[in-house]
Amino acid sequence: EYLYKQNPGNNNVKLLLKRLYLTFIEIYKNQPEKVNQILDRAVKLLSDDRDFLKYVLDFYISINEDKKAEKIAQKLGWTEKQFQLEKLKVLFSENKIEEFENLLKTLIKEYPNDIYILNYAISYYTYKGDSENLVPLMEKYLKLNPKLTDLSPKSVLIYFLSKILEGNLNESDKNFLNNYIKTYEKDKNRVENYIVANILKANLYIEEEKYRKSLNILKNLKKITGEQIDRFMLYPAYKSDDRETYRDILKNIDKKEVYLVAELFKEKDKDFVRNLLKDFARINNETEIYEFSIWELDNLGFWSDAEELLKEAIKKFPKHAEFYNYLGYSYVLYFGKEKVDEALNLLRKAHELKPDDAAILDSLGWAYFVKGDLKKAEQYLEEALKLMPDDPVINEHYGVLLLNLAKQKGLEPCKDKNNPLIKHAKEHLLKAFKLAKEREIEPEKGFFERLKKELKEVCANPE
Repeated sequence: EYLYKQNPGNNNVKLLLKRLYLTFIEIYKNQPEKVNQILDRAVKLLSDDRDFLKYVLDFYISINEDKKAEKIAQKLGWTEKQFQLEKLKVLFSENKIEEFENLLKTLIKEYPNDIYILNYAISYYTYKGDSENLVPLMEKYLKLNPKLTDLSPKSVLIYFLSKILEGNLNESDKNFLNNYIKTYEKDKNRVENYIVANILKANLYIEEEKYRKSLNILKNLKKITGEQIDRFMLYPAYKSDDRETYRDILKNIDKKEVYLVAELFKEKDKDFVRNLLKDFARINNETEIYEFSIWELDNLGFWSDAEELLKEAIKKFPKHAEFYNYLGYSYVLYFGKEKVDEALNLLRKAHELKPDDAAILDSLGWAYFVKGDLKKAEQYLEEALKLMPDDPVINEHYGVLLLNLAKQKGLEPCKDKNNPLIKHAKEHLLKAFKLAKEREIEPEKGFFERLKKELKEVCANPE
């Protein structure tokens, strides 16, 4: 710094100082206070170095120093929009997805007719495969800029597939779609566009119930391009009763692809989805595939089909503890005391096969809790908690157990909130909420709704 002050025009000294600053930031990036002291000086000394200032701006955004980042943006002569777009990029690169999505939604509201921002948002939701957010953005984009060629083929595919399957194509959509198909259905030089155009054409035939014609287009497309488009072939193969093609696809297709097909058709054709998932398990006859299909069926609300597969899986794989556990715990979760004895028989078998499995111990503990045997419930839930102290469901179950033990002693959760038993229950319930929120996924259906009621009972605010 001293040398640079003495020789401000010396590029070698400037380069060395810049490298030192960048190295310092990299070493101490987890100590923002220490870095801030250096950066305040660095920004003054290297105020004419735009690349360095941009690096500092990105660093400030990454440590949530927005005010300092804004000052750097002003030095760079950026508009507010430029600054916010840069912030978006940094948040995404830092994997701060919740903050990223909130800012993206804010920018879409603030700049509703900005083609660049719309395109940016469309690209993101395409990457994420989020048709719910993508479709309205595409509708807006096409009104402002009716050139499908400016969009990625994948964005076009997701948008029009959603519209076709929902039976929601308006006249404008039909014109766009027909032009896109005419432009690219024979243009093999533009491979991605060519594939998308033919997939969309095949799906239009599905809407007309011309399943054989749809399947032939897709078979031909696969033969010409060598692309793995099996998931698009499943439905027309099933509907045209081409069992050979249907079985061959299910033997070789990946679980993720089957999941996407199930999600795509879950509203349009529930019978197809139910049969697809059961056939996928039976044709492959593997525990992993059975687990996947059972979970999907259950998650989509087809419990009787999931139960059918579970019972079938237990007969086929009698030493696979997870099937006994899934069926037993589901009986407790969905039917409570009505099927608790049947559940306990299944869970004891699961425990016999895997005595040190935390999930099975938790299921057993919860079944005993529902039955009303709090002593045995405590024994199994404590064992489960020791093995998996950071599982949200186990923490919730243990917290509810402690709460009920307190009530048995005549304690009132809010009135006696300083009682160790109630405090301990509250701690586990809050921990369950925090762990589930961090994972950004509900561990089981109805978890958050149930947990909020339990937290309210102990006078705790989950937020």
